[in-house]
Amino acid sequence: MTHRLSSLEEYFFYRSTWNLHSCFYTAIKLNKLPTQSQIGYALQKTIKNFSQLYSNVQAKEDKDCNDKSLYMTSFKFKPIRFEDVVEYKDWNELNTNNINSIFKEYNFPYFKERPLWKLLIVPKITTLILAVDHVLSDGIGTIKFWQYFIEHLGPQIDNINNPVLYYPDSLTKPIKEYVHPYDLWPISKLWNLKRLIIPYLIKYFPNLVTGLNSQLLQFNQYQFPDNLLNMKLSKPFNYQIKNSNIHHILNVPYSKLKSILSDCKKNQVSLTSYIAAVFAIVLNSNINNENANTNNGSIFKINIPMNTRSVCQNMLNIDPSVLEIGNFVAGL
Repeated sequence: MTHRLSSLEEYFFYRSTWNLHSCFYTAIKLNKLPTQSQIGYALQKTIKNFSQLYSNVQAKEDKDCNDKSLYMTSFKFKPIRFEDVVEYKDWNELNTNNINSIFKEYNFPYFKERPLWKLLIVPKITTLILAVDHVLSDGIGTIKFWQYFIEHLGPQIDNINNPVLYYPDSLTKPIKEYVHPYDLWPISKLWNLKRLIIPYLIKYFPNLVTGLNSQLLQFNQYQFPDNLLNMKLSKPFNYQIKNSNIHHILNVPYSKLKSILSDCKKNQVSLTSYIAAVFAIVLNSNINNENANTNNGSIFKINIPMNTRSVCQNMLNIDPSVLEIGNFVAGL
C-alpha cells in the first residue's frame, strides 16, 4: 500500500526530521509475560494485517508539480525480522529516566526499508511498550495494534532464532495506491481562500497566526530553562531537545476506571477531556488560594486531539480497515 502524506503527516515528518520530536509510545502491562515464540507469532499476524507496519516514508516523483513528494510506501525488498522490531529492557520500573531514554534513543530514520516502530519488552514488570514514529500513526492507531496483537497471543512460531516476521510480496503483487481520507474531504471556497492567504500571513505577520493569548496563565517566578532547545550548527533545521521531562504516572484502579468511563460515555465526554477538566478544576482552586501576585492571566489552553475515524467513514464512505492505523485526529 502507498499514499501521499497528508498535510498532518508531513507536519509530523518535518518535526521528526528537524529533531523536534522523536516518537511517542503506548504500553500494556500483562499478568504474565508471553514467551518469545508467542510474541513472534502475534507480531507475524499483526504485521501482516496492517500494511503501515511494513512501510516507511519514501520520496517519489510527482507528475502534478514536477517535483518529489513524500509517500508512505510498503517495503519492496527487505523482510522484517524479530530483532528488527523487538528489544528487551532490563528495567525494574517505568520511571522518569527510563521514559526519557525512549524519547532520546528511538528516532526512526526515513527513506529506508526499516519499520517506523519498535516493541520494547520489560520482563521484570511484565510490560510491553510500543514506540512509534508519529508520521506512522496516532495514539488510537496503536490501540488497534494492541487489540490485534493480544487477540493473537497464545500460539507459537517454530523457529524463534530471529525469525522472519514479514516478507515483502511486492515482487509478485503490485503495491496499491490510495488517497488519504483527509485529501478527499470537501473544502469550501472560504477555506480555499484562507489556504492562499495564510502562508503570507505567517511570513509577514507571524504573530497573527502563531501568537499567544495575552490572558494565558503565567507564573511570575517561573523561568524558562536555558538551552532547552539547542540548534546543532552542523546543518540548518537540525535541533537537539534535552528530553529531560518529569513524568507522573496516574494509577487508577480498574473498578474506578470502569466507573469513570461509564460516566464519560453517559455524558458524551472523552476520557482525555475528563482528565483535562479535572486538572483545570484543581489548578483553578490552587491559584485562587495563592497570593494574587504570584501569577498573571486567567485562562489556560489544553489541546485535545479528537478521533476523526467515524466522521471520515460516515462522510466519505471509506472502508473502515483504511482508518485503523494512521493519523486521523483533529485539534479541539
